[in-house]
Amino acid sequence: MLSTLGGAAAALSFLLVSGRAAAQEEVQIVAFTHAGSGCPAGTVGHVFDDVNNKLTLNFDQFGVRLPPGESRNCAVSFVVRVPSRLQVSLNRVEYLGYADTEPGVFGRLWRRYKYGNNAPLSLERRLTPGSVGDYYIVDEFPGWSVCTDQVTVNTNVRIDLGGTPSGAHMNEMVVDTIQYDSKLVYQFAFRGY
Repeated sequence: MLSTLGGAAAALSFLLVSGRAAAQEEVQIVAFTHAGSGCPAGTVGHVFDDVNNKLTLNFDQFGVRLPPGESRNCAVSFVVRVPSRLQVSLNRVEYLGYADTEPGVFGRLWRRYKYGNNAPLSLERRLTPGSVGDYYIVDEFPGWSVCTDQVTVNTNVRIDLGGTPSGAHMNEMVVDTIQYDSKLVYQFAFRGY
């Protein structure tokens, strides 16, 4: 475990937002799984918040060092049950973390998303060489699921460090928090006469 992970718990949150409280109460996260070198079995705590339809995962091993050079990932899959005739959008994902790198080393954060009938989306973000401190990355998404009563959301996040270390500095990168936000949209049918 990295020293910077000592007191820093990482959280993975999924929050559904709706314009109607009644439909919101019917939205449920009914299952989730996780796997990967950044979140192996026994290293992730979780809390379900049924009132706010929120799932929080706390990580204690989602970090990398250079040298020796590592890559870690965490794949999370969850199922969202929604009232019928509604669409779900993976609207926004926020990443909070920490990096401590020397001028010749940069951090990388890869993300891959797949939900509903949407095509997979892959993104990469490089942190500036010589970064020391917290980082904040936001992903926003176009597209909605088809009208359905259940949507599976699959995500995979990977971090690593690249560049040329001096050997005199321990370069680190940690993912502290990932927050997933979705929205619901109501479908209405209209006809003229």
